[in-house]
Amino acid sequence: KGLISTKSGNPGAETKVEPEPSLPFFVEIKPFVVTMPNAEGQMHYVQLGINLKMTGAAAGDAVAAVLPEVQDSIRQAVLGYKLEDIQTADGVDKMRQLLVARVNGVLEQALGRERVKRLSTRGDGAMVQNIYFTTLVIE
Repeated sequence: KGLISTKSGNPGAETKVEPEPSLPFFVEIKPFVVTMPNAEGQMHYVQLGINLKMTGAAAGDAVAAVLPEVQDSIRQAVLGYKLEDIQTADGVDKMRQLLVARVNGVLEQALGRERVKRLSTRGDGAMVQNIYFTTLVIE
């Protein structure tokens, strides 16, 4: 994906045109509810809605094929947190980083390293670039 060289009507002149960057592609994880303890051990309901930013549409299709495994890994990871862990921006960012790593690990295990590498446009081989919280409600 480098520069595209095209000839103009002027002999010997070349115009270099950069290709359009691809648009981001997202996979929606519908909102779900987990119970999460606070520091005193009291349980609270936490509703999370998540969008996964993917490396492209093909990566999104691959995630759709194993979506139940992805959803389960997200739920399991969230259950390891306490309520206070996600009540600050830093805490939410830490959870986001953990979820990105966890989901990429699940995808590699479910789809195979070679397929994940092909579907990733990043040098690190990760299909999920980021996670965005569309819903984060604590009751």
